[in-house]
Order: sequence, then structure tokens, then C-alpha cells
Amino acid sequence: MSGRRAQTDLSPLERSRAASRGAAALLDWPLQLRREIREELARRGIGDGPARRDLRAGMLAAGRSIRGGNQLLGVMSKALPEIHVEVGRSFAGLDGERLLGSAAALRLGISHVELRNLASTGMFSEEGVVDGSYRRALYDAAQIEQAAAAWRSSAPVEDLMRPTGLPRYACERIVGAGDIERGSHPFALTLPGQPRLRRDALDQYLHSLQSACRSGEVPTGCIRLTAAMRIVGGRLKPWRQVLHAIMRQALIAWHVAGSGPLITRLFAYPTDVGRFAALDADGDLDPNAHVSSQLSQIDAMSVLNLRQIDGPRLASAGLLNFDSGSRSLLVSVDEVLALARAHVATAEAAARLRQAPSAAWHQVALHLGVPSSPAGWSRSAFNRSFGGGTKTTSAA
Repeated sequence: MSGRRAQTDLSPLERSRAASRGAAALLDWPLQLRREIREELARRGIGDGPARRDLRAGMLAAGRSIRGGNQLLGVMSKALPEIHVEVGRSFAGLDGERLLGSAAALRLGISHVELRNLASTGMFSEEGVVDGSYRRALYDAAQIEQAAAAWRSSAPVEDLMRPTGLPRYACERIVGAGDIERGSHPFALTLPGQPRLRRDALDQYLHSLQSACRSGEVPTGCIRLTAAMRIVGGRLKPWRQVLHAIMRQALIAWHVAGSGPLITRLFAYPTDVGRFAALDADGDLDPNAHVSSQLSQIDAMSVLNLRQIDGPRLASAGLLNFDSGSRSLLVSVDEVLALARAHVATAEAAARLRQAPSAAWHQVALHLGVPSSPAGWSRSAFNRSFGGGTKTTSAA
């Protein structure tokens, strides 16, 4: 790896070895040369900036022709384009399969600052090329590729929410109970859209759910699954258990083709759905599952069996305290559940009494009066007058 002038000072034996080494390099040009550079880097130390600079200078000197212009330098430059960049970048692609921080961050879809922060936690191995006060970070390419593959093979929880129309809390529990495998690579756990799902497992889940449903004309007496689930009150709706029951044929459902969210195109007999009304939405949940502590306003109103326009009324009455989220108003799950346990809305009353909402309202009002709360009637008073109040169970 010495310069041209140094070659003239070699002994005959050393010259012979150098010639043999050069001939071997020519037989597999430029791969053999690049392998020799890699070995030399390992010997000198990948983080030693001055040693890298000397090595680069030697390669440039070896490429300078005394005669014939820049032809030899052109050959060397084509074989080792790295010799023309700054010391920090020189031979980066040869350093034992390492990547520069900028390239590694690009592959992971994050900023270099975020990459350094993750490396500081021990997620990625980081080494530095140091030349005086200058340092350039290098990362293990295999680790970066594994993390990038985990990113590409995972999907945010929104990719389950959108096609199904399920609330976020239901999707979190579907993943948390293992119905859809969660992306488990440490890098995937840092990405937005938690819990991240394995994309192939998500596709299989959606396919299995639709395949388990019957097609054709929906029988008389069946209603939309979203309407049938209004029989569940006072708790989070056990969407995971209901959909799981459909997939194992314990609950018969019909699927109607269309462009809307899947759960709005599923139909079932309300009495069949009612068999699952008492199931605990948190049943079979992994202790380490990702579960949000807040609900969107849309999901909160669904839990309460109210309309979206009822949200501001609840806030004005001091029954719920909403915070501004990135995309919607958010409210504590505990607040919503406390309100749900205390009240029965008209939609739930109609589902439990098997009447139209207007008829149910008049019947309940006849016994309990006009509801004094925008959340509905007192649940304890409703249960005393009309029965119900089933205990939550963990299995069907």
C-alpha cells in the first residue's frame, strides 16, 4: 500500500511479493483490490482518521502515472471512487459493512438526530471515524437493514382502523390479545401508529374475517353489526371477541359488498350478538399490550351510545373533559367509563328493549321521566325498572 517512490526501495524479495500481489489483484479487478483495502482498514483501525488519510494518500499516489497523463489514476479512481471524498467518508462502504449516519437514517425513514438517540439507548452499534476534533458516525449495516425490514413489514394500527371502521381501542385489543401479530423488533416499537402490526398478519386477519361471513341476501331480522353492538353499555364494547366469534363461526354474520368500512357492511341477528354483550373487552389481553389511556371524541360517543353532537353537551355539563389531540378531541378512558357505568342512553335502551329508539325513549320516560343528564337515564334506575345489568365475563 506504499507510494510509487517507496516501491523502488524494496528488496528483490519484497518486490516479488508486491508484483505477485498486484497480479492477483488484476485477475479479479477491482474486487480483489477492494478486499485488500478492507483488510488494511481492519488492520489499521476503522476509527483512526489519520490512518485512513494516509491510506487514501497512498492509493492516490499509486494511481499517479509518471508518463501517460491521468490514465492510471482514472483506472484507480474507477476501482476505488472512495479515494476522492473526505477522510470521514473514505472507504465507508468497505468498513466491515458499515453505513454512514446519513445513509442509515435515510433507510430507516428517520432523522440523523433520532438515529443517534436510538444508538445511545443501545439499539444500534455506533462507531466513529475520528480525525482531530472531527468525527463521523458509522453504523452496523446489518442492524440497520434488520430495522428497516421491520419497518417495511409493519403497519400502523390505523391500517386496521381504516378498512374495518373499528375504534382505536378495539384495534389495540385485537393486537394486544394476539389476534394480529404485533411488530416486535425494538425499532418497530419506536415508530408512530402504535401498536404496529405485522403487515402479512393484518392481511390474513382481514381475509379470514371476510371469508368467515356469509354472502348473498341478508335474512329478515338481521341488522348492522354496528347497530347490534349498541346493546353493550357501561363498558368498552367487546369488538375483538365478537369478530373472533365470527371467524370461528360461533356467531353467524353476513357480509355485504360495498365501499364503506367493513363493520358497517356486516349484518347479524341482534339476539346472537347479545350473547357476547357481557364479555370483557380486556379479556385475554397481554400485560404488555399497548393500550391508550384516552379515546377520541368519536370513540367516546360510541362507547356511550350517543351521537357525535352530544359530545359538546357533555363537555358543557362538565361530564367530560376533552383535550386537543393531533387529529381530534381526546378524553380520558376512565372518565368515559365512569359516565357509561352511570347512565343508559336511548340507543342502548332501544337495543335492550328491542324497540325503535323513539318508542324506547317514550317507554323509559314514562317510567323514569325525561333524562336529566345529556348522557341518558340512571343505569341503576333503568336496571331496576327494566332488568338487565349483566355481569362482565371474560369468555363466551
